[in-house]
Amino acid sequence: MNRRNLSDNLPVSLKQEQEKHINLLSLSVVRRDGSITPFKSDKISNAIKKAFLAQTKIRNDKQKDNEQNLGIHKTVEQLTSKVVAALTRRIADGDMIHIEDIQDQVELALMRDEHHKVARAYVLYREQRAASRYHTKKLKEQVGVKVSSMMVTKRDGNKEPVSLDKITNRVSVLSTGLAIDPITVAQKAIPGLFNDITSTEIDNYLAETSAALTVEHPDYSNLAARIKANALHKETPGFIIATKNLYEDGLLKEEYYNKVIAHSEEIESIIDYDRDYSFDYFALTTLTRAYLLKYDNKTIERPQDLWMRVALTVSCDNFDFNKVKETYNTLSSGMYTHATPTLFNSGLKMQQLSSCFLISMEDDSIEGIFNTIKDCALISKTAGGIGMHAHNIRASGSRIKSTNGKSNGLIPFLKIFNETAKSVDQGGGKRKGSFAVYLEPWHADIEKFLELRKNTGAEEFRARDLFYALWIPDLFMKRVENDEDWTLMSEHECPGLSDHYSEAFERLYAKYEKDLPHLKKIKARNLMSKIIEAQIETGQPYMLYKDAINEKSNQKNIGVIKSSKR
Repeated sequence: MNRRNLSDNLPVSLKQEQEKHINLLSLSVVRRDGSITPFKSDKISNAIKKAFLAQTKIRNDKQKDNEQNLGIHKTVEQLTSKVVAALTRRIADGDMIHIEDIQDQVELALMRDEHHKVARAYVLYREQRAASRYHTKKLKEQVGVKVSSMMVTKRDGNKEPVSLDKITNRVSVLSTGLAIDPITVAQKAIPGLFNDITSTEIDNYLAETSAALTVEHPDYSNLAARIKANALHKETPGFIIATKNLYEDGLLKEEYYNKVIAHSEEIESIIDYDRDYSFDYFALTTLTRAYLLKYDNKTIERPQDLWMRVALTVSCDNFDFNKVKETYNTLSSGMYTHATPTLFNSGLKMQQLSSCFLISMEDDSIEGIFNTIKDCALISKTAGGIGMHAHNIRASGSRIKSTNGKSNGLIPFLKIFNETAKSVDQGGGKRKGSFAVYLEPWHADIEKFLELRKNTGAEEFRARDLFYALWIPDLFMKRVENDEDWTLMSEHECPGLSDHYSEAFERLYAKYEKDLPHLKKIKARNLMSKIIEAQIETGQPYMLYKDAINEKSNQKNIGVIKSSKR
């Protein structure tokens, strides 16, 4: 009864071969370990189908998927018939066929029908399976008894026994082309497995184990990334479905969403998810943590989805296949990349793509300073970095006419900027805020400014989360060279210093020195020594040269440049 049912399930073409030649159900297959198993043509079909699917682009269009699968099914059935016919041509009922002979015939059938890429995929599959069998045998000798009693919870919620074959085969396949021994990863990872572990936990454990071996060979980092990328592919739906989910979640612009839906098939024909396997572990972990979009608190994008989202945003307003393809290919192949705000915000309702903003303290007043803090917070919220100059803020000890009191100077306000940079970080926790503060060395708070990042001293005078830079006029360097005095000033008393450069600045600076003899003087070389000491201890301040920058500017019509970005 069972034999008749099996025969009824054979394809028509195989039934004909069975009638013409021999009874397939009487044949046996000799496996590599010497065991005997019944001949089953469906195993040949499955192997050929896997080779075809390995060369087939993933789609999210169910209709196209069905058409594609029907075409593959017909081709696989025809090839299976040819393989079975070739195998049974010179044997009699009850004969045995070696597994290697079957696989050789599959390769020949693929090549004869000019499925060259599929044949190559099948050859690679055979090599990987051979390596996997060797590795699994060694592992079973070591930990097979312990692992055989464990269960794993799969992504669909079902449970099954932990399979050493699957684990070692996966690691072996993903290590193709890398100069490492995948058995080392499996040997270190498998003893740490436990009962009722999840598939996701196994993936994370394998990736972390491989990453820890990077000190032995850098390719272990690539293997760790491939494991994470492969797991990410299992957990994410692909570009079109991800776009639909993100739009329904209120993240994406309507114009961007409509462009994607209207050209979904062309877009999917461009995306190459195999490029997700080109990252190292640190790069892919960083992308996953900060750059790939989330849905229901889970990562829903793949790296190639990110590149496509950026390509669609920056290449053209109206969809242009060639422009999108060129932009995507150059991004995904690593030829160039965009700054973080572009990667964060492309396609989103809050589509702020600029990375750097130069601003000044609005005014030397409470209103001006706190308006500037607000502007910095709003820029940082959308992942922008900030270069701000504070030359115009009066120094500590300066008189405040409105209250007849004295100013606390620049440092307390920089403490507030420091806390703003920490509390309003870039992209909502994706990256730390980046504020760079510029000050000219004639400012009377310069010495306190140089100590803001130091690890010693009173905390009330430290602001270590900002970046600091000096906007240096040539006159200061001349006085350092000549070992002359340097006069410290404040713009509320000596206006216009930050608005001039080169000879005009030097004339104005000398005028204030002459007209205001009470101003504090220090040796220029002593100040330079403090600058060098701060750089040795903290790596900052950066040093930029005001006169050279402004003299080379081709935009003098818009005013004097007073700062840069970190």
